[in-house]
Amino acid sequence: MSDKDKPTGQDMPPVPRDFHEASHSELVPFRSTKINLLKSPIFYFVTITGLMSLALFNYMGQIMQLNQASLAVFQSLVWVVTGYLLLVVLLVMYIYSKSERPFWGYLINSAFVCALLMTPISTPFFTLFREILPGGEDMMNKSLGAHFVGMFFGAGLMEELMKVTLVLFGAYIVVHAQVWRERIPEKLYDLIAIRSPLDGLLMGLFGGAGFIFIETGGQYVAQAFQGALKEGYSGEGGLLAALMLLLPRTISGMVGHMAWAGITGYFIGLAVIRPGNALKMVGIAWIGTSALHAAWNSQGFVPSLAYLSVAAGGVFVVSCLLKARQLEMALGRTVDTYGSIVVQPGDRPPAAAPARAAPSAPAAAAAAVSQPGSIVLQFAAGMVSVRVGEPMDLAAYAPGVRAEVTQHPTRKDVLGLKNTAADEWAVTLRDGSKQTIGQGRNIRLAPGVRIDFGGGRVAEVVSR
Repeated sequence: MSDKDKPTGQDMPPVPRDFHEASHSELVPFRSTKINLLKSPIFYFVTITGLMSLALFNYMGQIMQLNQASLAVFQSLVWVVTGYLLLVVLLVMYIYSKSERPFWGYLINSAFVCALLMTPISTPFFTLFREILPGGEDMMNKSLGAHFVGMFFGAGLMEELMKVTLVLFGAYIVVHAQVWRERIPEKLYDLIAIRSPLDGLLMGLFGGAGFIFIETGGQYVAQAFQGALKEGYSGEGGLLAALMLLLPRTISGMVGHMAWAGITGYFIGLAVIRPGNALKMVGIAWIGTSALHAAWNSQGFVPSLAYLSVAAGGVFVVSCLLKARQLEMALGRTVDTYGSIVVQPGDRPPAAAPARAAPSAPAAAAAAVSQPGSIVLQFAAGMVSVRVGEPMDLAAYAPGVRAEVTQHPTRKDVLGLKNTAADEWAVTLRDGSKQTIGQGRNIRLAPGVRIDFGGGRVAEVVSR
């Protein structure tokens, strides 16, 4: 190696300050200005875990006395354990989601659902689904069919709507943002606005957790304890029966109440960024999750229904979470995928939002014109004709995309589409192989080629 090829001081990597000694911030990490404990969800998880453990030790001695006072203490223990188990599940989902919003922001829906169940504002729900519609007690515990119908209306439709009521409102204010940004405080708007499927899914999960907290912690566990005593069990036996119910009912929420609400929330968020058939999407999700809910509640007749409900709920909620994260990547809000999400160069933000203006009738008509035997770009909502040497008018179906039709210099029958903008396109050729088309590059317009312009704006080359 010649002297001129040897590395100079400027080529060497920088040497950390005080290389041989730890810095003050390294020795006392919580004093570091490079970290922020108050913004870390793990910090709150550890803090709550510590407080919960102290509470459990304190409750344990009082409960074992098995007197009237100890029963009240046991209810406090139920709240603590139920809340803690739900917190663990929510924290795992939140950390994986990489959401921009603070953890406590999603707890707004948990608090809303708890308030809904514990106050008279829930009365219209019970009146509609359990008195007007066939969800009343007279439908329960009869035949499988009657029981399923009763559970579908009285538990499924009603409870799934309760858990996503705030999610629906959050989506509504985003669709009508120009009005609602002026009506409610900015910080509140930013917390409850449903901007995407991930917002809807997480808000739904947290709403499901609030429902479990009240239903399991405040109702079913106490009933299990009292029922055990009526059956002649000792106080210890009653406590054991109550705890044995608390654990599975709370943990199963991940594939039960939380999963169902999360799935519905995902489709509510999807309707915000994909407003076509919005009501149909949300309605199908609501009915589908209500059917899973009714199937779970009907396992007393057919035990295998519980397995069906758990399997379907688990598969769907995880799929929705992964897809929601992939869409967040397209929005530029997250990058880590853990290997479970396919990243394509064409990933770009979805076409912005809800209240976009429809293309004018003349422009839409012009875009749809095509001649027999010609090449067109077929979008989901219509087609655009291809004309050599002219910039393509894609405003009706792919706003912001700029392209020009080109012709092979020697083969006049070979047409291409030139990317004249900065955003890359992800192209799938007829053999299934992939290409990335950057600015200034061409892709041959051959029937069967699919072009993803980003943000869900996909067109297929078709011969007409």
